[in-house]
Amino acid sequence: MPYSKELKKEYGFDIKDMGDDNNDPKMDVFFQDLSMLMMTECSDTFFNFLKSGESKKDTEKESVLSGSIVKIEKSNFVVFHLIDENKNLKKLNWVTPIESNLDLPTEYNTLLNKKVTVNYYVADIFDVNLNDYRNLNVISSLKTD
Repeated sequence: MPYSKELKKEYGFDIKDMGDDNNDPKMDVFFQDLSMLMMTECSDTFFNFLKSGESKKDTEKESVLSGSIVKIEKSNFVVFHLIDENKNLKKLNWVTPIESNLDLPTEYNTLLNKKVTVNYYVADIFDVNLNDYRNLNVISSLKTD
């Protein structure tokens, strides 16, 4: 926002007209033009930015797991204990919004002993009790069978 006047004057970008809609075509054009400007004006910074995004994607690769929820733990967030077809137990954490065929905030308690398919990724989360980072299985999608 501090550069909105300069952007409008020099490049014709009026940030105030773009609104809050993430699907706004003006926003797509703005970011395409901005990317082109960054590539020509500060290519090293732009390519370093792209590389950092790629490495983050590599560390957040998703895994898929199917099985039955045998326990639902409620602490700082909801933890689903899932046993897969090989009888392995996996703790899966509901930390961020989850894509689901259910209204999870109102229906997650009904998942006990139900079969589900879960997409998740491993994230390093700082645990204040350990005063260190630990791996956490973070759910991105949960579907009932």
